[in-house]
Amino acid sequence: MQNTRSQHETSDELCKRHPYYPEDPVNVARFAKEIRPDEVFEAYGDRCFRKLVRVFSNNDLPHEKHVEAANVILDASKAIDKRQDAVTAGTVEIATQRLASASGDVREVAAYVLANLFVLREARTRANKVNAIQALVNLLSDAYGFVRSAASQALATLATSADGIETLCALPSAISSIVRALPDVDGTVGVHQALLQTLCSVSKTAHGVELCLAAHCEQQLMELASVEPLAMVRVATNLSLWPQGRTQLIDIEMMHELGVITRDAGDSELRRLATSCIFALSVHKTAKEQIGSDEVVSESLMQCLSDASKSVQVNAINAIVSASEIPAIQDHFVQLALFEGEVERIFGSAAARSLIPLIREAQRAGPETPIAGPAASLGPAGQPENIIVAAVDVLDALAHVSDEARRDIFDVLHSVETTASLLGHENPLIRRHARELAKALCVDGPSATASRRLRHYILKHADTEGTNVFARIDDALSADPDDLAAAIDGLASLQMY
Repeated sequence: MQNTRSQHETSDELCKRHPYYPEDPVNVARFAKEIRPDEVFEAYGDRCFRKLVRVFSNNDLPHEKHVEAANVILDASKAIDKRQDAVTAGTVEIATQRLASASGDVREVAAYVLANLFVLREARTRANKVNAIQALVNLLSDAYGFVRSAASQALATLATSADGIETLCALPSAISSIVRALPDVDGTVGVHQALLQTLCSVSKTAHGVELCLAAHCEQQLMELASVEPLAMVRVATNLSLWPQGRTQLIDIEMMHELGVITRDAGDSELRRLATSCIFALSVHKTAKEQIGSDEVVSESLMQCLSDASKSVQVNAINAIVSASEIPAIQDHFVQLALFEGEVERIFGSAAARSLIPLIREAQRAGPETPIAGPAASLGPAGQPENIIVAAVDVLDALAHVSDEARRDIFDVLHSVETTASLLGHENPLIRRHARELAKALCVDGPSATASRRLRHYILKHADTEGTNVFARIDDALSADPDDLAAAIDGLASLQMY
């Protein structure tokens, strides 16, 4: 047997003889009286694709020979340099003709040949000239699932290039045909994923998004959420970056489906994409409301805060903060995050807008009456006193971060008065945190105004002993900071209320 090198050498020596040029009478006389056009299926050297294309294009041969020739072309053109030889030999044009073959096997292998060659710009250009793209789109409705799968793979490869996307978008009804083919009735392996990959590429352009939305692809995406969640979320994420795309996704309640995917996803990349899509949608007011009202979405975002991927954590935080531009939704998430120790990381000092009212509500609720909101589902942890402990602890930590943080807390209505009311609480832990918070606001922070408000509250609400302690300061507005701090310490040592 000849080795590969000697085969190449022999083929090069015979390059001008049978079987490469069977029409040459000299070769006919030398090798055979009658040459079979399908005699050679393996050849080496510069002219192998010419012979294979001749076989592939011969209408007198049975379909089996066409399939055999196309498979050899596929094998021989695996290397990128050989693909160029195949294109030069006219493979694209012949494969396009074979897309209309009466044989499903031939149509399938012709589509795979094109898919293999579409990585080359010249192949895509030639295919466009002979209407190969429209022929592939037409095959998406072929009776055979394996043909639809091959056509979808070819279109997915085509859409990986900018000029391929432009070609698809320029074809009338091409995108709508792809969208209609998404719910493949036979569930053919590869069709869903390849078509979603095509739409993902197309939806990266403004024109592509318009065409996808005009074809109402969002409806099909919902149906494929459980079949191809990763590919589906990629397309949805691209659509969510455009105002009209956000609107249509929100209208079909894609937010809930994204919450389910985020909650159940075992793949970090899928969670990253799903939370990114939730964040992109959250700029819309309706989406913010959906995030706050849908327990699946809000709880899945909270779970992502402890995800191993930093990207997932950042996406979840951004989505929560964006939705929390509606005050009621911030209140909701602050309660969810309060006992997870995540309030400061998510909201920073802006959390004071929710924590101060939460403390006041807990004070009114009483020792055994649960307050409204997510905290009600926490059992004993959600009791009013436990909520106060957790909330004042967070405020105390925030107040010692920076002057800006103290200012943010001070600016919340009743912040100083609520802190003053906790100085006399029967729970020593609450009193300790309230003391440090009051000192941060009145001594280290806004000082004069905070001191005035604190003094006014104490003189109005404290009992005689408490009033006498605070009265040791002649004037809270001009008091020495050390004296003011000592007075606050003294107040926190009493149960005045």
